[in-house]
Amino acid sequence: MVTYEKKEILEVMFSSLTVINMEKISDIEETGQLLKQKREGQGLNQKEFAEGAGVNRTVSSVERGKPTAQIGKVIKLLRYVGISNYVGDE
Repeated sequence: MVTYEKKEILEVMFSSLTVINMEKISDIEETGQLLKQKREGQGLNQKEFAEGAGVNRTVSSVERGKPTAQIGKVIKLLRYVGISNYVGDE
């Protein structure tokens, strides 16, 4: 039987973890600001961003925080710039 020290077990566990940057987004305005920042960081204009994400004329309204933005289109935009979305309890 092989025995391991607690330190060895923890080293193995932590060596396989991936660190991700997460920030809480409370509303569509914050979502829009984040999307705009990412879009501009990738050098895309709104038309290129919309076409690449597969949405039509949605970018401007989302970036302005329009509350009627369709969630499916917002998720497509988030994914296109490499942002994962998670849901959890507070």
